This record gives sequence, structure tokens and C-alpha cells, in this order.
Amino acid sequence: MKKKLGMLLFSIILVAGLVSCSSKDIAEGTWELIKGYSGEVEVTADQLQEQGIGGTTFTFKNGTVTIKMTASSEESEGTYTVEGNNITISSANEEGTIKGTIADEELTITDENTSLKLVFKRK
Repeated sequence: MKKKLGMLLFSIILVAGLVSCSSKDIAEGTWELIKGYSGEVEVTADQLQEQGIGGTTFTFKNGTVTIKMTASSEESEGTYTVEGNNITISSANEEGTIKGTIADEELTITDENTSLKLVFKRK
């Protein structure tokens, strides 16, 4: 009986340790631009395409991000970090960082200088 109880306790500790050590990357995958906002005005995917940023995707994997802009055929690489539901993206081709949040399967990036908000959906 003591041996079975000991094995059960050991199993519970082992599972708890594995669960606490494994952290899921909530950003991992490909995210596609679906809409934007300029102030309070919604900008559709078609309007974003006309402005040259439609079809933009972010692909996150293991701390690396690939940014593709199909409207202008541009592609760049960078890195990212996730803290809670906040994400910080650094592109190798650009100075500074991009900050966003992930909630309800949407990635929202806000440019505080222009009040432009871009919304991405996981593919």
C-alpha cells in the first residue's frame, strides 16, 4: 500500500513539474492582416490592400518572426518575445520595435504616434 501511495505521489509531482515547465508560445503560427482602424474608423482588408499593406502576415516560431507584405512583395525577418499576452517584435530591417497584444485569437498592433491599429487573425 505504501509503495502504491509513493508511486502515486511521485507521478503527481512529475506531472505537475512537466506542466509548470512547459510554456506555450501563444504567438506561434501565421497571422494574417484582416482589418485596421484609423482612429475610430474601420479600414477594410481591401482598403489596406490599396495602401500597400494588405495581405501582410507575421509568422512566429521559436523566437523568430517572418513578416511578409504580399501587396508590395516585401519580406523581412526578425525576433519576438512574449510576456503574458503582450508581444514585442524587432525587425532586422527596421529600427525600433513593434508592440502588440494577443487576445481572443487576434493579434492587435497599435502605433501610438498615428493612432493606427492593425488587427491580425491566426490562419
